[in-house]
Amino acid sequence: QADIAAALPAGTDLSALAVNELVPVSLSGYAAGMGDVVVPFQFATMYQEGQPVVAMLGFVGADGVVEWHVLQAEVVAGGIVNVTIPVDLALRMTTETTVLAILN
Repeated sequence: QADIAAALPAGTDLSALAVNELVPVSLSGYAAGMGDVVVPFQFATMYQEGQPVVAMLGFVGADGVVEWHVLQAEVVAGGIVNVTIPVDLALRMTTETTVLAILN
């Protein structure tokens, strides 16, 4: 929860957060040395530019347990959510089952 709180404005009520999006994602053609990946997502939910959101990337284990990571996310014009995926997680996405959740 500390990672989620750090991604939101101070004073945000974490108990009021809800998962608005949960989608499977994958990454192909990525190689070490390519740097962080900024991926624009557009969802059915109409987010407002500048609206605080939290992106979480989950790696689904063989036992069904999900290992979650908080990512940097920013809502820009048109309700697009730009999600930044760091190198280490991008590399894992090329071989592991991955899901993306957006909370707000």
